[in-house]
Amino acid sequence: MLRIPTCSSLFRLALFGLASVTVASTAHATTVRVAPADTTVSIGDNVTLRVMIDDASSLKGYQLIYKYGPVLQYRGSTAGDMLTGSGSPYVVLDTPDHTAPADTAGADCAQLLTSTHGPGVMLYFRFKAQAEGNSLITCQRIDMRDEFNNPVPASCVGGIVRVLGPVPTRRSTWGRVKSAYR
Repeated sequence: MLRIPTCSSLFRLALFGLASVTVASTAHATTVRVAPADTTVSIGDNVTLRVMIDDASSLKGYQLIYKYGPVLQYRGSTAGDMLTGSGSPYVVLDTPDHTAPADTAGADCAQLLTSTHGPGVMLYFRFKAQAEGNSLITCQRIDMRDEFNNPVPASCVGGIVRVLGPVPTRRSTWGRVKSAYR
C-alpha cells in the first residue's frame, strides 16, 4: 500500500519537472538583428543588409518580413551562411510586396535535409537607394521553427539606412583655379 502513493508522488514530481523544463526552454529567446544597424549611402548606391541571429540550435525553417521606407527599392534576398554553411540543400522563397506602395521585404527559408545552428547570417536583403532621406528597417514578422516544427521564440532589433543626396559644389572659374595654385 505504501508503494502506490510513492509512485503517485514520483509521477507528480516528474510532471512538475517536465513543466519547469518546458517553461525554461521557451523563456529563452534568441535575438535576430539587422547589421549594420546604421548605414549611410548615397542616392543610386546598392545596399546589402545582413539579418543575423545570435544563437540558434536545431533551426529548420524561418520566415522574415521587414518594413522599409520609400527612399529604398527592394532588390531581393539571398541565403546566408545559416543555410549555405552545412552543404545541405535549402530553399529561399523571396516574398516581395506587390501592393502599392511597396514597403515590405521578406523571405521564407528552409533547410531541407538537416537542421541548422548558429550564430550566423540568416539572410541578405538587397536594396537600391533611390531618394534622399532615412529609412527605418523594422521587423514585421519573424517565425522560426525547429526540426519538430515547434516555434522558436525570438526578439528582433531593426536598423536604419540613411541616404544622402548630392553635395552642392561651387562652380570654379579658370581664374579661381589659377589663383589657388599660385
